[in-house]
Amino acid sequence: MASKRHHYVPRFYLNYFVTNSVERSPRFWVYDKAGGPPRIQTPINTAVEGYLYSFEAPLGTKNDSLEQALSTLETKAKPVLDRWQRRGVTATQEEQKLIAEFLAVMYSRSPKTIQGITEASGIMGIELARFLADQPDMIREFLDRERTRGRPNVPSVEEMVDNLRNVEERFEIEVNRESSLIDSFRLAERIAAELFYMNWCLCYAPTRTFFVTSDTPLCIFARTSRDKALLGAGVGLPNAIVTFPISPNVCLLLDRRHTNARMAVGKQFVRAANHRMVANAERLIISAYTSETIANLVHKYSFTRQLPKIDRSTFGTIYQQRLRARSSNTARKIVTPK
Repeated sequence: MASKRHHYVPRFYLNYFVTNSVERSPRFWVYDKAGGPPRIQTPINTAVEGYLYSFEAPLGTKNDSLEQALSTLETKAKPVLDRWQRRGVTATQEEQKLIAEFLAVMYSRSPKTIQGITEASGIMGIELARFLADQPDMIREFLDRERTRGRPNVPSVEEMVDNLRNVEERFEIEVNRESSLIDSFRLAERIAAELFYMNWCLCYAPTRTFFVTSDTPLCIFARTSRDKALLGAGVGLPNAIVTFPISPNVCLLLDRRHTNARMAVGKQFVRAANHRMVANAERLIISAYTSETIANLVHKYSFTRQLPKIDRSTFGTIYQQRLRARSSNTARKIVTPK
């Protein structure tokens, strides 16, 4: 029987942020961008969604082979992250390779990333329609084939062009959930490669400070100008900074500037890491302790959960440029003699 409750943040990882100061059961504090005061919650009931990684199987059953594969990867990663929480250790190359895969998959499996893929797919569909509207010869050839096949009610070229130009107003674009899920996990291999070749440093928080995590624990930050930055994207950029809090006391830092394998960091580093974590979170911020500072950050960035995951204008322009470049290259190949 397929499992139903799928954690998009691994339960073993959430346990690292449990504090024993709240009764005897393992619990932590959860701040919600949707509003309300922080609440006490258990790892088993946090960052979980029904059948999130399941696929429809024959006869209406659920296939949870992906969830099982994620569980296997988590089992391999846990002993490494357990070890990294001990003072004085450094990450071995083999450990880095495994955790690079684990972190890349953690990024790909998050609902935020999956929703971003869904939005991107919808944008690509719209931009492809607009691109085709400028290709009347291609449309004519397609419609002629449809008539030859005996298809009824084949529109004219003019009608087809008009529909393509106004695709958003006249049609509802629906992206298949399973397709978005697959495309999201396809990102993992490239992200893992970028992470592996960065410098890996275990950072230890000073006394009376602590790291928080969220429903999107891998935090990517890259400045694009003096007053602008990418958050949650840009891992391949030379100035990208990636943080992953392993526990309230230890945070993994990945970048291309430092060469340290481990270091004690100051309060400013912890504040910056927590600031970015809260801003990058989709909805839930998870903390071993209550904090007015964290509560204020959650309130400040509560608006982010309503934002699109993809910049519509920028992504649409980039995709249009790629379509036209591909079309131009194809045309050159056709007319260039061998």
